[in-house]
Amino acid sequence: MPNPLFFGSVAAAIAFLILLPGASAATDPAGGTKKDAVFYFGTDTELHASLPLSDGTVLVAGGSKSLDWLPAGIQTTALTGDFPSTLASGRTAWLCRMDATVGKVLGFLTLPPGFAEHITFLKSTNIPGQATGAILISGRLTLPEKASKSDPGYFIARLDANFVDAPAKALEWITLINATSSLADSQPWDVDATGNVVYATGDPHSYDWMAVNALDEKGQPRVVPHWPRHWSEEGEMEGTPDLWPAPAKYSAILLKTQGRGDFRSLNAADFSLESSDGNGGIKKGKWPFDAMFDGFFNTETRKTEKILPDGKGYYGYRWGNTPCANVGAIAIDRRNGTMFIGGNNKSKLPEGEPDFEPWVVAMDMKGKLMWWQRLYPESAGTSTPDQYVDALAIDYNAIPALGDLIVVARCHGNNTNNLWQGDKILANKGAPGFQKQFTGTNGNAHYSWLGRMTSQEGEMRHATYIAEFNEGAKVDKNTYSDPLLSTWPRFDAGWPDLNTTKVRSTVQVDPAGRILIAGTGRRVLTTSNAFQKMPSPLADPEAKGSWSDFVRVYRADLSGTDYSSLISGAWDWTTGQGGGNVTLDSVCFFKDGILTIGHTHTEKESETPGGAEVPLRNAPAWATPARKGQTGIIARLYF
Repeated sequence: MPNPLFFGSVAAAIAFLILLPGASAATDPAGGTKKDAVFYFGTDTELHASLPLSDGTVLVAGGSKSLDWLPAGIQTTALTGDFPSTLASGRTAWLCRMDATVGKVLGFLTLPPGFAEHITFLKSTNIPGQATGAILISGRLTLPEKASKSDPGYFIARLDANFVDAPAKALEWITLINATSSLADSQPWDVDATGNVVYATGDPHSYDWMAVNALDEKGQPRVVPHWPRHWSEEGEMEGTPDLWPAPAKYSAILLKTQGRGDFRSLNAADFSLESSDGNGGIKKGKWPFDAMFDGFFNTETRKTEKILPDGKGYYGYRWGNTPCANVGAIAIDRRNGTMFIGGNNKSKLPEGEPDFEPWVVAMDMKGKLMWWQRLYPESAGTSTPDQYVDALAIDYNAIPALGDLIVVARCHGNNTNNLWQGDKILANKGAPGFQKQFTGTNGNAHYSWLGRMTSQEGEMRHATYIAEFNEGAKVDKNTYSDPLLSTWPRFDAGWPDLNTTKVRSTVQVDPAGRILIAGTGRRVLTTSNAFQKMPSPLADPEAKGSWSDFVRVYRADLSGTDYSSLISGAWDWTTGQGGGNVTLDSVCFFKDGILTIGHTHTEKESETPGGAEVPLRNAPAWATPARKGQTGIIARLYF
């Protein structure tokens, strides 16, 4: 049944490119295809989420200070529901349905003004490419200035219909999630094929509280039998619920080490258990926190039973100075309910220096541990860089040799004992990743990493770093043989300096197994088919680059890229001024290309648009004609 929310013709507002004073058309790096559409959508607006539907339409979502920017003719419909009270945000969160060209708005739905700052994520219960199932949303709530883990930081809700079978009119249920600011921004959660939700709550890396909880398809707290902790009318319980007289009402994993042993072994045998490190080596401990302690956790004394002589974990680490860990990402396999939790914890190196250790944990649908991995060779010595897990995704394309769990991790620092190198994957010795390692001498930078693992065993199959060139880096003349990159120096030649590169939390996989990311970097590598290009430090050594957000499609085996494009203000290549003013928050594969959405920035301490105009193309007549404050942006790119 089609959505009844349509709009008729509206007054044309043709978007055009405005160059900064001193810039010229020669500095506009736009290329791409004639079908590409890049345009502004909303003033004082942020776009955060996108979701393709099985009828060929797409949902995009965000939030605005007001909806005065909507052109005449676009109807708005208020979603109804039992909305709990929150701190008034002064903003309106909204959901927009668009056609396959994103040239036509088919419906515009709003949450009550002031309920939430914006809608951050859109997820559905179906496997990508199959008929759209139930749709769930989450969004950012306003927090008090000094928020605690007991303050609602974000919400999760379920729509009453999926637009394909019937138009959505209401939210079936809404659950407020307690979270401090950093977790309220990242919102790690996912939904399985039946509508069950797993989500993170609390205050990461704190003295307070950090947990993973679960909801059923009706938005009520649920029991996960093999999770370590449950609550009944009699209070908190440990172990499986069938061991206790009172029936459990809900379950959790408490990622706080003081007085609790979740993610730790509870006996000596499990503490000393050896298993694969995912890449030909061995790690010890059944659970990821074991390596930070000198013995297992005794549930009777609530203390660590020491079985090692020096008080440190087996490869020299200790737990860090705050008891709470962090959850960076959650993914649930729609095929079988397997849940993956990625995060990190504070630690101390053997000599006492602070550090962060990453981990990915896999559990079956009932919460029973399947495996965990550290993502680097922990037995080879200490690893000084801080390391994080930023995103997880599932590849449903049934190519077992590739690995069907996608992991985005990040390191702060470039010590050689770091996240697995692309040319040191045991299962594929002859197939190094596109960027097999970090290079240069810049240690005070964040470098991202993309890996493929088997979901059932946690074994590595492919990996690549994602770390763009530093401005002014001395590059080798060894270029790529791929025509898409023929003007670019190879990352792995000449040891060039790299700069901070961070990948956003939304990662997508297409039917061919290719992986789509969005991120931000400095001298970002772009392909010859890009919509907007970065000057190559080899072909254009005198041109100035700019910090920029980018979208990139990696080949299924992570050996190369089929597409990499910037979306940024068209900066002056002579001075380097005017760029770095766009954030891309969401990407998805969509009808012969990709869709990415985000927003432009304003100048510090003002609401004046910052930087240069983004090179626009094929803007529909109803698009926002020019920036005003933070402005939403949509890019429909074909390749």
